[in-house]
Amino acid sequence: IKGGLFCVPHKAESDRLINDRRPLNLRERRLGWCELPSGVMLCQLILEDHQSIRASGDDLSNYFYLIKHLDEWLPRNCFGRAIKGAKLVDLGLDPKVNYYPAFRVVCMGDTNGVDIAQATHEGVLKAAGCLQPDKTLIYGHLFPPSNTLEGLYIDDHLVFQIVDKKPIRDRAPYEDESLVQGSRKRYAELGLPRSIKKAFDKEYCFKAWGTQVDSSS
Repeated sequence: IKGGLFCVPHKAESDRLINDRRPLNLRERRLGWCELPSGVMLCQLILEDHQSIRASGDDLSNYFYLIKHLDEWLPRNCFGRAIKGAKLVDLGLDPKVNYYPAFRVVCMGDTNGVDIAQATHEGVLKAAGCLQPDKTLIYGHLFPPSNTLEGLYIDDHLVFQIVDKKPIRDRAPYEDESLVQGSRKRYAELGLPRSIKKAFDKEYCFKAWGTQVDSSS
């Protein structure tokens, strides 16, 4: 049983490559690891007259293709048509055997791709002191009673901070700064590439998981 490739439009210069694993997905059990935030949760934010809210965020580039799958999973990640070993001379394969290409990473299209990707990224951030339970936004859970909030949506990590407005603000750094510094340091240590174009710091008008937030209004 094998998949087939198709693309979903994404950017002017690139598309998302999807492995159509529906025949295999039907035979696999969902892990159920995934607990995601939702931008609509930010509608529950209440600011006092003297307060503002700001956000900082990072997005990992080509995140799914950074996660190596188990070697035992290769036969389940095959796609396309068989290729004779004789046509792949440089690989030193048996010329009489048919071979299938296969993904060595977690596919976009895998029924558990999002679960694995979310859990992996959570582990990276928790090792950096991020995603503390009393500050993390998860849809369907109670809104955290904290002035510092975080959320992770697969490859998209956001940190929010309620601060006093500038005329009365304490000069001491707020917790969002240390969380962002910690996560970026961890990304650098692991060689995880951030999308610099999508990164932002201490913005008071921002978009979070499809929801537009404007502190002043």
